[in-house]
Amino acid sequence: MRPTRESSGVATQEAGDALVMWVPITGPIIMTIDQIASQIDSLRADLIRSNPPLVMTSAEAAEFLGVSDETMLRWRKDGFGPSYSQPNCRIVRYLRDDVVAWLEENR
Repeated sequence: MRPTRESSGVATQEAGDALVMWVPITGPIIMTIDQIASQIDSLRADLIRSNPPLVMTSAEAAEFLGVSDETMLRWRKDGFGPSYSQPNCRIVRYLRDDVVAWLEENR
């Protein structure tokens, strides 16, 4: 498969289950789909930590606090952690202000 050139000067090519990018300054960068997914997850976590949404899911609150979603579940069962709203048995939501306030109180 021939590489495609983007207007940014970066060319990409699929190579089996990997993506090869030719960047003018650094040369070729080869990443597997798993590596790309990992990078996306990392960037998403960084974005949530730096600018969390006003209303967060349990997973988003966990990323913001740097703990696992399982820890959030355990905290809810134990009556620990930030206050949350649970409109039904499957949905849990946290307000950003509540999570930040809890974090500041528990440093």
